[in-house]
Amino acid sequence: MEIPSDFDNLMVGLMELPNLYKALFPVNENSNAHVAAELVIKASENFKKEEILAAHQSDMSKFTSWLDYVDSATAKKEKLRGSIKCSQGPGKGVLLRLRESVVEIPPRPPAPLGTLRPIKLSELHLDRQHYGRVLYGTFCVKAFKMTAVLTLLEEANTGKVVKLAIYNAVASTATLGEVQAQFPQGSRVAIKEPYFKRYKDQTVGLRVNNPGDVVFLESSASAGASGDDKHCDGTEFDDKTDLDYDQLRLEGNRAFNSGDLRAAVKFYTKSIDKALSCSKSWKLESSTSGLQGAVAKIQANEKKATSSATPGSKSDNLNGPKSTSNNADNQKRKSPSKKSSKKRSKQRRGGCDRDQSQTPMSTKADVKADLKAEAALLAAYSNRSEAWLRMNKYEEAVIDAENALQIDQAHVKSMFRRGKASHCLQQYSKAIQCLQSALQLSPHDADVEKALKEAITADLQSRLGVYNLSSYYLSNFSGSPPKCADYSGPVKVQMLESKYGAGSGQRGLVTTTSVRAGDLLLVSNPLAIARSEGVEFHLIPETRRMNDASQEDLVTQLYNFARVAPRALHQLQSLYNGSKNCSQPSMDLFVPGSIFNSPKSFKNSTNILGTAPAQPDITSIRNVVQWNAFDEQGFTTGGGSGRKGLRSFCSGIWVLPSFINHSCLPNASRVHVGDAMMIYASRDLEAGEEVCLPYFDILSPLPQRREKGLAGWGFTCKCPRCKLEETLQSEIQHMTDKYSQLEEEAIPAIHQETKGGFAKKGDGFLRNTSQFLGLASEVEALLSTRKFSHLTTQKKNWVRASYAISYIVGNSSMPAFPQNSDGAAKFRFLSAVLDSLAEVFPGNSQTLITAIMVMEEVRKQHTMKSKAFKVAEEKALGICRCIYGNQKVPVLRSLMNSMQEGILEA
Repeated sequence: MEIPSDFDNLMVGLMELPNLYKALFPVNENSNAHVAAELVIKASENFKKEEILAAHQSDMSKFTSWLDYVDSATAKKEKLRGSIKCSQGPGKGVLLRLRESVVEIPPRPPAPLGTLRPIKLSELHLDRQHYGRVLYGTFCVKAFKMTAVLTLLEEANTGKVVKLAIYNAVASTATLGEVQAQFPQGSRVAIKEPYFKRYKDQTVGLRVNNPGDVVFLESSASAGASGDDKHCDGTEFDDKTDLDYDQLRLEGNRAFNSGDLRAAVKFYTKSIDKALSCSKSWKLESSTSGLQGAVAKIQANEKKATSSATPGSKSDNLNGPKSTSNNADNQKRKSPSKKSSKKRSKQRRGGCDRDQSQTPMSTKADVKADLKAEAALLAAYSNRSEAWLRMNKYEEAVIDAENALQIDQAHVKSMFRRGKASHCLQQYSKAIQCLQSALQLSPHDADVEKALKEAITADLQSRLGVYNLSSYYLSNFSGSPPKCADYSGPVKVQMLESKYGAGSGQRGLVTTTSVRAGDLLLVSNPLAIARSEGVEFHLIPETRRMNDASQEDLVTQLYNFARVAPRALHQLQSLYNGSKNCSQPSMDLFVPGSIFNSPKSFKNSTNILGTAPAQPDITSIRNVVQWNAFDEQGFTTGGGSGRKGLRSFCSGIWVLPSFINHSCLPNASRVHVGDAMMIYASRDLEAGEEVCLPYFDILSPLPQRREKGLAGWGFTCKCPRCKLEETLQSEIQHMTDKYSQLEEEAIPAIHQETKGGFAKKGDGFLRNTSQFLGLASEVEALLSTRKFSHLTTQKKNWVRASYAISYIVGNSSMPAFPQNSDGAAKFRFLSAVLDSLAEVFPGNSQTLITAIMVMEEVRKQHTMKSKAFKVAEEKALGICRCIYGNQKVPVLRSLMNSMQEGILEA
């Protein structure tokens, strides 16, 4: 198949898989294929297995061919199909409310499986959701994903088959292997409250919007029937009842190494259960001191020390996890003490209801058996902890690691895993404690040393807001961006009556103390993020909103994360979702190291936040994305791509910044370092003052700003600037109309003229830019009339900022006029627009660019040692500080030099 020459257009459509798929594999209505399609439709209506199975295999074969086609094309375009790091610069992006036209379905609370009545395929009604019912069956084919995960469900005992489409289950970047591992062939499942519908191809089948409605059952049809002996979620565990706990653990290791983490967890759980059943009196809650006392009695009875075999390294050797070196397990792990083991042995034989005086003497064989079971428990708990870590179930990982450490307090791998899980839960002090203990036992373990260093850094960042970004900035953003932990600074979420109109009567972020411009307010990492490189695959160019596929990708990521992370679920449920009933969340939900981050608290979260979290709901999460997603645009500055200057885009959910309301006079700025969003104060703020960011381009006239606010968010901004322009609307309307006309006609012409770079600008460029220059001159003339004499300098700057683009674009044409050859007029022009930008939007990259341009004009007219240059530089440094925070002057100068080089290149 020939690769299209215009591959970028193909990549833009990558997220529209069904349309591309149909274009590549069309169906001719007059062909035999059309007749075959009719037969498949009838087969689907009658649940005929052979015909439906053949159609599924055909679709999957075509889809695999399509993937090969895209992969071959992608290789020629430098992996555009993959995702990359998002912009690390401040960017020119704006916060967009990413809405789309969706059918709003009132969320229903998830129904417990035990409350649902079984239903058969023959009882299903078309275009109906069968509430209160459950359908049982088995995945009888290998799944694949287009827009949804597609598989077939075979009904038990009847042999009838139905098509099943599961939406929001896996991210768009998931590989075919990952899809099949998550929905393995042979899995016995229950479909809660099935929705039976007719698809666009006229076949009928089931649609599942909430992946939580697909419940995997413990006992499943054997995966071996498909010729696949991998132990996956659908493995018949009952067939493994003859295996002992060591063999079950090894089965878990094999599943882990194959990437099937859910199956690995099930095998480890079976191993733990069987090991515990062999010693019914063994309880993890038993104290170590009590065990040692029992061992002393055993030793006295036997009159000699009983030596126990140290469990070999194989008993705890999980080939899959690489979270710490193998030496940490083979060289540093101590076997359970003889005393502890013997004491447990006597406790087991004594039982909970037996008189200890009647307990038979322990034998050496009993002690060895106890040690073997103990070693199996230790390995299974520790390995299951690693599996939980890989599945992002950090609370479970902590609990299993602690269980392992109760068996052997010197088990390095379990200490490491406990520390890593605590780090992921933002319990950095506990992570440091665990990792320091691990390093004492394994002092040369590079993985433990690295993890400890990261935990110490994250602890300082989260408590003090100290981030060492100087090296990264001074290197012009080369290399990987430094990791930045969450930090909740002098801010809190509060119910308020917003003075700006956006979020009035709702919630907002306010300062708790007085802060200066450049102070760090907070740092937030995303719960989920969608990235692209080179192609704006996730935005609709006309509306700058997310398209269906990319929005669903973000929704899917959030849903899957919320299912395994109670804190993330609580955070999502605290965000605005279109409802007017909003409560004030506790800051414990956002502050690292707070009680809510504790692994013991997630089960008792009702006591912390007042309400227990419900299960994640797709509709609610989709609404959260529509109202709260940030869109950051800019140029990559290194990071993971290594291709500086390549356009990159990302959208995601940053929780605490989502509480920040809009204003056309913002007092904060944001910059991205890697995935972390850093919010700085761009003005001096008093305690209790609301923190505000712009949701859209505020350097435009009032009517355009009002249109964006209403269309995107449904509010009308009532900040002082908007109120002022509202009173002046009759005087400035003609300028607004002219601005709109120039924006519609002249801007596209200027872009076309400068495709080869600004150095190649010609007469058309000068003609169009001079029109903007004329508008800017008209604004200046109007502001100097008697009608505006009552306005203060500050308010004149508010008006001037609405037409700032006219000044900036018009500035490009000024050297063409002989009367401006001395540069004085150009300097006055730039100074005027800089004052307006600094007054309205000090933490904006365009403001900084303008300050650098003014500084350059001063350098041309004077010298770098002149007082005028120092004044211009100081102003530029202040603006740079509003964007990048209180960095040292050499760092700020380096950032300005990098931006100036970009201006000169343009």
